[in-house]
Amino acid sequence: MQPNQHINDLELLRKELKLEKIMIVGHSVGAVLVSAYASKYPNHIKKLVLISPAHLKEPFPEEDMEIQDKQFIASKKFQNRVEISQELEKYNLNRADSLLNSRERTIRSRINFGKLMLYDISKWTELDNGKALYKGEVYDLTAKTYPEKG
Repeated sequence: MQPNQHINDLELLRKELKLEKIMIVGHSVGAVLVSAYASKYPNHIKKLVLISPAHLKEPFPEEDMEIQDKQFIASKKFQNRVEISQELEKYNLNRADSLLNSRERTIRSRINFGKLMLYDISKWTELDNGKALYKGEVYDLTAKTYPEKG
């Protein structure tokens, strides 16, 4: 499906619901879609909320690369903080994958997922799983639907 079809679908939904203006929220790639909708139909937007938007421009502009590089470095530093290795060590999970049983691999997977988002890594036990929340391969699929000029 092409990006314009998604935009048209949103417009058809607005019309079907008989709304003059809509409040619309987009998360990640959804933020790209609702931004494109707002660009095409600015008079139909009451409020627009973008939550953790994916790149709104494709290809990624050179002038934004420095910001992206700084974010990447900060993210890696956050993920490799000492608290993570301490949490893994607490459960004796700093061993080779082949030496871990299924339960231990699950625990390590949850800690490794939690290190991406949790400041207090000890809260990883409150995560149900995590794998369903993020699918890296989806980015490549959705990037193909981005508007050509962002």
